[in-house]
Amino acid sequence: MAPMDANLTLITAERLSEYFESKRVSPHCSLCGHLHFTVPQVGVTGVAAAGMRIGPYVNVIKAESIYHEDTNNYYISIICKNCGNVVMIDSLQILEWLKQRYPAIMEKGSNEQTK
Repeated sequence: MAPMDANLTLITAERLSEYFESKRVSPHCSLCGHLHFTVPQVGVTGVAAAGMRIGPYVNVIKAESIYHEDTNNYYISIICKNCGNVVMIDSLQILEWLKQRYPAIMEKGSNEQTK
């Protein structure tokens, strides 16, 4: 697991909710106006890949660039419970927020990756 990919496991549904609250954002569906979303989450059972934390944490979608792997994008999807519309949230913005809000957690995550 690449170092940046491993840091993405620090994003939980609770931290995503904290992120929205800190930004004074109340997500609502752009299609139907509904206020309730589901956030797909994953966890690890059994044998975990090296550096992978036990979940649950939000499922992150990797959008690979056709030009260069350094320009890949990582998104968290939140899904409207009413109509199924999918809203994509840039996970790198959340990681930056986590670095400021929880520096000890981010430092610990970086240290775990180098072992």
